[in-house]
Amino acid sequence: MVSRCWLNADQRHSRIGRVSTRKGSRHFGHYSWGESPKDVVGVTDGACENGRQAGPSSPAGKARVSRSVRPRLVRALVPTLGLAVILSSAAAPVAFAKARAGIALPAASTTDTTYGSGAPIQLTTSTPGPLNWSVAIASRCAQVRTLTGQQPAAGPLAIAWDGLTDAGQPAPPGNYTLTLTGSNGGDTVNALTAYARVDASPGSPADPCGPPDKFQITGAGFGHGVGMSQWGAYGMAQEGADASTIVSHYFLGSSVQPVQDDMNIRVNLLYHVPNAKFRTEPLDADGGAIELTIGSAVVLGGPGDTFTTELVPDGVRVIKTTNGAATDLGTAPKIGVRWAGTRTPGTAAGGATLLNITGPKGTLASPGHRYRFGSIEIVPFNGDTGRTLNVVNALRLHEEYLYGISEVTSAWPLAALQAQIIAARSYALSKINAGVRKPCACHLDDGMGPYSDQTFTGWSKASAAKGDNWVAAVNGTLSSDTTGLALLDSTGKPIKAFYTASTGGLTTSSKDQWGGDLPYAQVVDDHWSLNAPNPDRSWTIPVTQAKMAQIFGVPQVTSVNITDRIGSGALKQITATLPDGRTVTKGGTAFMSAIGAKSRYIQSVDGQIGTPLPTIASTVITPTVPVTPEGAPPVPGTTPAPQTPAVVAPAAVTVSLTVGPTVTPKVGSSLVFSGALSTAKKGLRIERQMLINDVWRTKAKAKTRKNGTFTFTIKKAVPAGAVYQYRVVVFKKKQVLAVSEPTTITVTP
Repeated sequence: MVSRCWLNADQRHSRIGRVSTRKGSRHFGHYSWGESPKDVVGVTDGACENGRQAGPSSPAGKARVSRSVRPRLVRALVPTLGLAVILSSAAAPVAFAKARAGIALPAASTTDTTYGSGAPIQLTTSTPGPLNWSVAIASRCAQVRTLTGQQPAAGPLAIAWDGLTDAGQPAPPGNYTLTLTGSNGGDTVNALTAYARVDASPGSPADPCGPPDKFQITGAGFGHGVGMSQWGAYGMAQEGADASTIVSHYFLGSSVQPVQDDMNIRVNLLYHVPNAKFRTEPLDADGGAIELTIGSAVVLGGPGDTFTTELVPDGVRVIKTTNGAATDLGTAPKIGVRWAGTRTPGTAAGGATLLNITGPKGTLASPGHRYRFGSIEIVPFNGDTGRTLNVVNALRLHEEYLYGISEVTSAWPLAALQAQIIAARSYALSKINAGVRKPCACHLDDGMGPYSDQTFTGWSKASAAKGDNWVAAVNGTLSSDTTGLALLDSTGKPIKAFYTASTGGLTTSSKDQWGGDLPYAQVVDDHWSLNAPNPDRSWTIPVTQAKMAQIFGVPQVTSVNITDRIGSGALKQITATLPDGRTVTKGGTAFMSAIGAKSRYIQSVDGQIGTPLPTIASTVITPTVPVTPEGAPPVPGTTPAPQTPAVVAPAAVTVSLTVGPTVTPKVGSSLVFSGALSTAKKGLRIERQMLINDVWRTKAKAKTRKNGTFTFTIKKAVPAGAVYQYRVVVFKKKQVLAVSEPTTITVTP
């Protein structure tokens, strides 16, 4: 849900509330990525809301870190003890690497101070052995002090600067660079640079170097940081984790279980548009037929016809254009569209076909916006801004919808793809359970609508480069013809499986991001996001003095300091200091938006981290041995994907269904439905369901007997000529345990 992406209409960032270029807005929910035209890991986009660590009680307690180390790894500093070198012979020697240029010391951390407080600035590192050292301290415009000393043995090294210049005067407020050099016998120590600040106080002199011309903001990650990190999933997969292990790590307390998912889901493709145009494109030689339902009229067409729908006072009008000649097909409250090669083509007979549909700003000749499955509904919406049209694709969630999810590149490892699919299925099921949203006439949008849901690009995903990988990954998460693997909470309900492109090393809890405390969306380790090939593992944003002053609403800014973080280390509060010592504070989300940052994981300003970043023990992956399940059929119109390892699913329970005495009963005769579970179990709820308008509806309920058997009876089969499709579904509590194969009944005269 990455080098910055190449995106076309079907290669978009999404995320349930993602960054969006639509109308220049920015949303903060799921972030991910569409397909890259190169489809190569390392150059493509991969992916696209408790407690916090309290800050120090005084400015002198704010930790800093040199640029040669990830700030999140900084630990507590040794106490400030004045101008001195502090040694600890009990500490274990720190290993060091002798590079061509000399000895490399571990990165240093520093503290800040306030002018006139008397608290020194302290630099802390460690040495591999005896060391003659020197620290040059410089402001932005001049060197102010040089400290020297000796380290007699290996161990921690703490150097304290008392805040005085070489002339013995207090150093004025400002930003300072501390450069440590030295020698170990005949070996030279590489220069180690750290940063610190003397903050202004009432009555203190001004920074003689003046406010800086610009500020350097460094950070990591892309997105809100809640739930599964897509680059984290990639990293876990590379280390041998399977999909179940990945999603279980990111969604605490949830379980991966087979869930009924063969219902239709409504996906908004075009939101509140004045008109829409469409046509069919055959995939097979005999494809291309299309059926339009306009009120009570049913109109057939072919690939040579283009249709335009537009709003009129009494509904939606349809115009057909063939060879340049336009025909008014009529007006209705809503328009239904079916096409050949789908499960429900209506009277549009023939082979596999695509429906190409776009809005007023698109052209049918452009790539994307082609859909292989389901049906289309074009329906008006009356809103505050007037009447508009919604275009909705209704298709089966089980595989038809998931084949078109375009959240990560299909070239990623199988386990990462399947983790994405399980999360996407879970999120979609949670939205189906929530019901249809009236403004969009949908359960969710295609990632570019008002709700910024999952990126759904339809046929573009499965037909793109490596699309067979994605299809195989979807098929590998199918438990049966009617169930797929999803994440369930402790009550057995599908969770809102949020996901994000990457983080700053820890995921963010839903409470910290949005205020709602979800037990499965908490802070967890995501160190994989900071590793290659994620291009957003680190980024830098230069901010001019004028821009920074504008952000804080002041004439000038002398320094900017991170003064509070949430539990994941993401920015909660940032403070600007003015030349006169006054301070102005801004919230993390507002600051992120103002500078155009990719995430709230802002790590430092001008090399200074301010409030220390939290740390957490890294998760060690134990490679799993995947199981190869029975293969599900490939998506129609694509080359069958090779059988591939998939997630480990629980052992399936099956249920049989027999209808008799015949599946062609005479009108008025009775039917008996009987069957049994593959494992005997008494008292499980079993439902007899009938397919009505592409939706399975429950018609009767019963309980299994001690031996796992059941029966249903229909006293009279009517009317003559009717064709019905039935199945039974077994539930354990609220969870689907088994689903039978459908059986078709034809009532004869």
